[in-house]
Amino acid sequence: MKELTKIPLNKIDEPANPDRVKLDSDGIAELAQSMDKMGLIQPIIVVQRGDRYEVEAGHRRLTAARALNWSTIDAIIESKLDEEDLHLIRAHENLIRENLNPVEEGKLVYKLVYEDGRGVEMTAKLLCKSTSWIESRMDILRWPEEVVDKLRAGKITLAVAKELVKIKDKQTRLEYTNAAADYGASSNVVKQWIEDTQVKNYLEQAAVTTAMGDATAVGLGTTRLMCSMCGTYHDIDMLRHIWVDPECMQAVDELSYELKKIMSQEPES
Repeated sequence: MKELTKIPLNKIDEPANPDRVKLDSDGIAELAQSMDKMGLIQPIIVVQRGDRYEVEAGHRRLTAARALNWSTIDAIIESKLDEEDLHLIRAHENLIRENLNPVEEGKLVYKLVYEDGRGVEMTAKLLCKSTSWIESRMDILRWPEEVVDKLRAGKITLAVAKELVKIKDKQTRLEYTNAAADYGASSNVVKQWIEDTQVKNYLEQAAVTTAMGDATAVGLGTTRLMCSMCGTYHDIDMLRHIWVDPECMQAVDELSYELKKIMSQEPES
C-alpha cells in the first residue's frame, strides 16, 4: 500500500512537461472554493527529485491549494516511476478528472500510442475510450496550424474545427478560421460559409466557360443542394443564398410549414 504523507507546498515543483498548456483561472477558482469547503478529497501524486518533489498528477489541485495559501498538501510519493507509467497516470488524471482541450488530449494520447509504444487498441482500453476517439484526437495534431491554434485557445469548438479543416485553400481557411473565432460561429454557420464558397466558385467557373466558348469548355458535374424553403433539391446554379438571423429564419420555416399544410389540404379540381 502506498503511503500518504503531507508535503510542504514550497517543496513541490510544477511538472517539467505538463500536458495542460494553460490552467483555466475560473476552473481553478471553483476548485479552490470546493477544496476550501470540503478539503482535499483526492491526494496529488509526486515524484521525489533529490530533496524536492515534482507533481505528476494533481497539478490543478496543487495550484488551487497555493491559491488558498495552504502550507502543506496530502500527497502520494512515487519514487520509481518510468516515463510510460508517468504518461499513463497523467492521462487518467487529465482525461477523466480535469478535462483537457482537444489539442492537449491529442498530445497526451500521442505519447501513450507512439512514445510509449502502447498502440491504439491498448491505449483505448487503458483510457476506456473507443479506438476511433483515440485516432480522432491524434488526427488533430496533423491539422493546419491556424485551426489548431484557435482550438487550443478555446476560440473555436471541435465541431467548428472539423468543418474548417475541410477547406483546402490555405488563405480561405485562414480567413474563415479567424472569422469563426471572432464571431463565435457555430459549425452549421461555418458549413454554410463553405457551401456558399463552393456555389460561388461553381458559378464563376461556369461563367468563364461560357465566355470562352466551346473550344475551351470544361465538363462541370451537376451539383445539387437542398432548398431551405421547400426541402427539394435543385442544381446549385438555380439557388440563391441570403443571410438572415435565427429568429427570422424560424419565422420563415414556420410560414413555409403552414403553407405546405394548407396546400396539402386543398381539394383537387
